[in-house]
Amino acid sequence: MKKFFENLLILILSSIVALIINYYLTSKIVFNLVSINDFIIKPFSIILIIFQIVCIFCITQFIIYKTIDETTLKVFYICYFLMLIPSLFGRNFFKIRIYNLNPLLLLDQLKSFDSVITAILNVILFMPIGYLFKNKKFGTLIAIMLPVEFMIESTQLIFKVGVFDVDDIILNIIGISLGYLLTQKFISESSDDKNDIDS
Repeated sequence: MKKFFENLLILILSSIVALIINYYLTSKIVFNLVSINDFIIKPFSIILIIFQIVCIFCITQFIIYKTIDETTLKVFYICYFLMLIPSLFGRNFFKIRIYNLNPLLLLDQLKSFDSVITAILNVILFMPIGYLFKNKKFGTLIAIMLPVEFMIESTQLIFKVGVFDVDDIILNIIGISLGYLLTQKFISESSDDKNDIDS
């Protein structure tokens, strides 16, 4: 019962913090960089707020209990994919199909502040996917996610809801890889701590 009220308090505080962050930061950054279709902008805004609440709740829960319970993790990934799909495929339609096949263009783009923020968001946005491959080898992760990334970019190009950008593929794979490596590091450290306790 005590833990229930603790989690309820964490949820209330997470909601307050998330609303403040969303109002002053997240909504301004996201809607400035991503042109979401008017038809889904309201539901997307709600999902974005809920996702931020869940993120802060997860971080707080981890800091206090050194773990995140399975139910919270499931809610996190439901909100994550509900937020990810519209951000990838729910943009305003382009009049023409645009593509970039030059990976070196990323270096030129990083000269502007908006491009740097977009690159960082591309990396962060895909980091949670790395956790889903925690029981797989790194090679398996790349072998699965590289074709998936090509498919995402191709879909954006075909339906004119984005740009086929090789830079996005690179940044997204970096994000997924970082998520995977951080997960492996955490698993390794948790295992070492457990072994120290047992010995």
